[in-house]
Amino acid sequence: ANFGDKTLTTYDFKDFFLDYFKDNKDLGKIDWETWLKKPGMPPILRKVESKLIKDAQDLVTKWSNIDKDDNEFKASSDDIKDWCVDQLTIFLDDVLK
Repeated sequence: ANFGDKTLTTYDFKDFFLDYFKDNKDLGKIDWETWLKKPGMPPILRKVESKLIKDAQDLVTKWSNIDKDDNEFKASSDDIKDWCVDQLTIFLDDVLK
């Protein structure tokens, strides 16, 4: 299926997904009604762990532990050099909590 330059609906995605993974014996376990129509968080959240996330969380911890009177702390662009958008998003989301 070629979806280039087309609008893809949820049902187009579902049909493609089912066809693509048609040999997978676990397809019948998917509760499409819950995944597609029920409000709230997904029924299964993936656990994401990686060095990229850890680096973002470590910087949050570093920034969170700064004393307000700490004259030595200097934020540096080197702290986030070569970070991807997802890392920046995680950092900003967590540091603003």
